[in-house]
Amino acid sequence: MATTTIAKSIPVPKKRAEALAVMVRTIINARTPLSIGIFYGALIALLVAGGSIPVTIENGTLDLALSRPISRTRYYLESYLGVLICGAIIGLVTVLAVWIDTFLVKNANINWQWLWITQLVQWAFMFFAAGLGMLLGSFINASRAAQGTALGIIALGYLMNTFGGLADQLKWLLKASPFYYAPAIDPLVFHQLTWWYPWVLVIAGLVCGIAGLVVFNKRDLPTT
Repeated sequence: MATTTIAKSIPVPKKRAEALAVMVRTIINARTPLSIGIFYGALIALLVAGGSIPVTIENGTLDLALSRPISRTRYYLESYLGVLICGAIIGLVTVLAVWIDTFLVKNANINWQWLWITQLVQWAFMFFAAGLGMLLGSFINASRAAQGTALGIIALGYLMNTFGGLADQLKWLLKASPFYYAPAIDPLVFHQLTWWYPWVLVIAGLVCGIAGLVVFNKRDLPTT
C-alpha cells in the first residue's frame, strides 16, 4: 500500500529586529520627556540671561563694576558671553549623558553625526533664548520682573506652537513661534532637517542681543 506524504508549509521565521531599530523606537517613545528636557534647557538659558543684568542692579555690583575702567559695552558683552557658556555647558552635559548611556546599553548604535546636528539645533535655540533674555534684562530693573517676563514669553511661544497646528488658518501662529524652528529631537530620529531653520533662531537671537546692547548703553541706570 503506497504511503502519501502531505507537504506542510512551514512559516518563514521573522527576521530579528536590529539593535538600531530598537534604539530608534526607544528614542521615539521618549520624545515627550526629551522634548521637555530641551524645553527646560532653553528656559534656563532665558532665565539666566533675563536676570543677569537686573540682579547686578539690585545688589549694586553693576555700579561697582562700572565705576572701574569697564565700559557698558564690555560689561554687557561679557555677561552675554557668560550666558552663552551656560547654554553650551547644558548641551555638552546632554551629549555626555548619551555617551555614558552607550556603556550601559548594549549595541546602542547611536548615530553621532545626527546627534551633534540635533545638538547644534538646540544650541541655536539656546542662542536665541540668550539674546532674548539679554534684551529683556537691558531695560528691566528687577530680576523677578525680567524672569517673569521670560516665563511669559516661553508660555506664549508654546501656545502659539500648539494652536498654530490646529487649523490651516492658524499656521501663521505656528511659523511665528520659535519652537517651530527647533524641532526637538526629530533630526536624530528621522535623519532630516530643514537647514535654514536653525539660522532663523541664530539671526533672531543676534538681533535681540544687539538691540539689548543698544538699549543698555542708552538707558539711565538706577543708582543704589
